[in-house]
This record gives sequence, structure tokens and C-alpha cells, in this order.
Amino acid sequence: MSKLRFVSVLLLISVILAGCGFSRPCSLDDYDNFDIVLDDPANGSVVSSLTPTLNWHHSESCQPERYYVTVQMKEKNGVWGYLVDGDSTDYHLDSSLQAGGEYYWNVSAYSSSVEYRGKVSPEWIFYTGSPCSGTPSMAPRPVGRFTYYDRYGEWISPSDAYKFEWYYP
Repeated sequence: MSKLRFVSVLLLISVILAGCGFSRPCSLDDYDNFDIVLDDPANGSVVSSLTPTLNWHHSESCQPERYYVTVQMKEKNGVWGYLVDGDSTDYHLDSSLQAGGEYYWNVSAYSSSVEYRGKVSPEWIFYTGSPCSGTPSMAPRPVGRFTYYDRYGEWISPSDAYKFEWYYP
């Protein structure tokens, strides 16, 4: 009788835990087919914050160990990757982005135990607003010299212009 009571109690506990929103861990096959839907910032939207929060969701029946969030600025080849706990569906960027920037982002389920990145969500774009809205004007910074010797304080001719490169910080 005590074995029956023990099994009944275990069954009851597993039913309660299953009903509390706990889902099973994902297998590697699950990672390959894990569909993530991006929510915010919306594709093509302009965000007012230089430290936005990225949100997503999924309707899969398993829980990934982690999520891998990728953010990339269009004009610079920097790519940032962030690992987020599997029970969270948002990430707050704590490093400041640049005003007037165009950023691409996507999310995938990630297994840290075998370092495996699953199916990647579609890539969305967001903008961080105009570089002129509320920020002081800045002169461009030269990328490098435009000839083999310094010509500071001298006028450059139109034939020299192709040698002169700059970027706006």
C-alpha cells in the first residue's frame, strides 16, 4: 500500500508541475526547428532610447537553455552577441548605441552545454533616430592621411578628394 501511495504522490506532483508552466528542456533536434518571433523593436521602427530592450516570443513546447541575441550596426562591421537565460524573452542593451544608427538584430535558441546555435529568427532592422535630434553637431573624423605627407592647413583640390576619407562618430 505504501508503494501505491508513493507512486500516487509522485504522479500528483508531476501533474501539478506540468500545469505550472514548466516545459521540458529542448533536444538538439528541437533547436534546429525552434521558431522565434521578434516583437520589439518592430521591423523598420525608430527607437527613442540608445539602450533599447529587445523582446521576442515563441510557441514551442520546450525550453531552450539560453537564447543567443545578435545585434549589428550597418555601417560598422561590429557584431555583438549576447547570451540570455532560456526563461527570459527579452534583453536590455546596456551599452549605448549611436544616434542615427541602423541596427540589425536576430535571436536563436542556444544550447550552452554543447555550444550549439539553433535556427535563427528572421533579421529585423531598427533605427536609433536622427543624429541631429538633440545631439550637438560634430565634425567628421579623418580615417587616415590622404597623401604620403601631412597637408594640414592646406586646401585640397578636387583631384585629391578621392584620397580623403572620413566618418561621423
